Amino acid sequence: MSNLTSSPVPCSRSWSISEDSLRRYVFYASENCIQELLSASDSKSCNDGWKILGVDNGVEISKRRSGSLHTFRSRWLLKSVSPEQFITVANAIDAARVSLNKLSRIF
Repeated sequence: MSNLTSSPVPCSRSWSISEDSLRRYVFYASENCIQELLSASDSKSCNDGWKILGVDNGVEISKRRSGSLHTFRSRWLLKSVSPEQFITVANAIDAARVSLNKLSRIF
């Protein structure tokens, strides 16, 4: 039996994505990753906003929304995600949104 060795073959295929597809993806990713956490509110302020708390083995995310006489809070617990990992992903999504907005102005 002979040994066949293969050398890496450079990929000759390229791919492209339409601006509309990119826009939909960035919107979907930012909404589903709760991108607005980047503008996290100060816990001492009374404004609506997001707040990130580090908890054991995860991140707790909460959003404050003020109604007529009530304040509502939504909470999510992301397990096995460090605050640093979450913020890194959120920053990447924010950068993609900024780049997408710049592209939209060019075209």
